[in-house]
Amino acid sequence: MLKDLPWPRKAAGQGVRVAEIVQDLAANDRDLFAPEYDSQLEILGAELSPRGTEPFSLKSGGDIREHLSIYHAHEDADTDVPSDGKDDSQDQEIKASILLPEKVKDQLSNIVKENGMAEFARDWTWLHAACFSSVDNDLRQFINYLDQEITKVFDRVIMFNMEPSKPNEPDPIQQTSKDLKTLQYLSDQARRLINIIELNIETLKCMMKEINNLRVLSFDSPHHASVEVLFNLLEKTQQEHRFSFKNASAVLDRARATSEQLRDTASLRNSEISKMSSEMTNLNTLAMAKLAEQSSRETRIVKTLTVLALIFVPASFVAMGFVKIVDENPMKWAATADLKIYAILALPLIGLTMLIYGCVEMMQRTATI
Repeated sequence: MLKDLPWPRKAAGQGVRVAEIVQDLAANDRDLFAPEYDSQLEILGAELSPRGTEPFSLKSGGDIREHLSIYHAHEDADTDVPSDGKDDSQDQEIKASILLPEKVKDQLSNIVKENGMAEFARDWTWLHAACFSSVDNDLRQFINYLDQEITKVFDRVIMFNMEPSKPNEPDPIQQTSKDLKTLQYLSDQARRLINIIELNIETLKCMMKEINNLRVLSFDSPHHASVEVLFNLLEKTQQEHRFSFKNASAVLDRARATSEQLRDTASLRNSEISKMSSEMTNLNTLAMAKLAEQSSRETRIVKTLTVLALIFVPASFVAMGFVKIVDENPMKWAATADLKIYAILALPLIGLTMLIYGCVEMMQRTATI
């Protein structure tokens, strides 16, 4: 049946347009799809080359019935047909753009090379298999990336310096702030990854539920083997997602533990710095108290010297000429008349000063005791 198809054309060159192949298949072989799926499928903008397949989009005419319900024969019975007998669903057009990763494009290219373009176009499960088989690989790579970045931060946390920064060394405070921001970013990425994995698991559950219904409905269909393979692939992918979920959760827990350890270490370091600062403050206080005590001693010494200087007041009488020697042999002293005035003024002032000094000293000693 396929040998009568007008492809591959001689003028097609080395590259074969998938759109032309599928269009020819749909036009010449109505058994290409299940009878219930009465619309044409066209793959636009896709071309096979040594580099693999280019990004392409899927375009189908009519209602694609959520693509997985193509084997539901009971849906045709529930479809409303207009009174004129014409089905307007053929006039409708639904487009679905698919952006394929490089790994998926490589897998599609390998599938086409190994099984041929006819098998790829005949079996609609190839595209699903290629897409689902490439999902978990990217998840594992991203989980490994997060784990490596957290390991780098963990190594810095283990070697965290508890002492204040020294000359020609990076500031631990700035490094700590940078590491905390890095851990916060990695934790956010891990949470987003876990959310994506959970959504994928729920999507896989819905897909497996639909495929399980197809397994029952298409038991005698020639497509039963493909549906069975797709169901097993979805089950395997779901199991891989569960392992990825556990790994991502472990990475998130590790990021949290590293962040808590970094905070505890930073708090301990800050406590140590506060302790050192308190000790320095106490030493400064003791030094100030010692200086104050020495200043008090010096003040007392000055006061004592001032009091002792009063002893030399009588000698000043001689120096000022109030008292002089009249006869040396025998020694006779004589005082002038001005001595009385000086004594009347100086002696009471000296006595009053000594009395005040004595009272002040007694009061200070009593207060200290």
